[in-house]
This record gives sequence, C-alpha cells and structure tokens, in this order.
Amino acid sequence: MDNNRVIDLMDGLRETCIDGARRLRTRAMQCESVELKSLFLATAIDGEQAGEELREVILDCGGALENKGAAMHGGWASGIATIADDDERLLEECELWQDAALTRYREALEEPVPENIATLLRRHYDGVKRSCDQISERRERAGVRAS
Repeated sequence: MDNNRVIDLMDGLRETCIDGARRLRTRAMQCESVELKSLFLATAIDGEQAGEELREVILDCGGALENKGAAMHGGWASGIATIADDDERLLEECELWQDAALTRYREALEEPVPENIATLLRRHYDGVKRSCDQISERRERAGVRAS
C-alpha cells in the first residue's frame, strides 16, 4: 500500500477517535447515571489513547497532522444531541457512534497495510468492539430499543 494512502487511512481513523472521544466526554457530563458516566468516560479515554497511537503512526510515516473536525459524525449527530435529554437517548446515540467507528476500523483492516499497523488496528478494533458490546449490554438492561 502506498505510504500516502496509509497516512490518509490513519488520519481518518484518528479523526474518528478524537471526535468520538470528545462527544463521549460531553455526553458523560449530560447523563444522570454514575455507571453510564463512567462507561462513557472510560470509552472516551480509550478513544483518546487510540488517537494518540494513530498520531504516532502518521508521524512515523512522514505525514502531517490535519484537524478536519467531525470526521464521521457530521451534522446528524448534532441533531441527535438536541433530543438526547435522558440516559436512554444518550445510550442510543453513543451506540450509533461506536457502531460507525467499528465499521471504519473493519474497513481499514481490509486494506493491505504493513503488519505492525495491522496489529495496531486489530487491537483498536477489539477495543471498539468491547465498547460497543458494553454499551449495547447497558442499553438492553435499560430496555432501550435498538434504532
């Protein structure tokens, strides 16, 4: 795979991580449940750490860091945020974000990246999957319907 393509791929994932972590921190401050707040904050920290690891890969590949803003969520998430006024809605919203991140990682794993990067992406994917499972489990316990 071309080095510039690797950089672009890592940069897109980095933006996904940064954006997701920022949104999860915001939602953690909005929720009433201490358990949910803890889950959102832990997931945000994981996303920040993943973003930092991806930053290192970008720099090691000779890339420059770009900040494009909301990489995957765009305007639809801000519309959801206006109605996310209770813990159930916050869970639904965060589950959508994590599912989107999982898809981005799954797609990245299909690319022919160097093995050291593939290993990092698999580890990140596993972390996002674990987070998705935790959020889904919490949503199911709360009796929230899947969207």
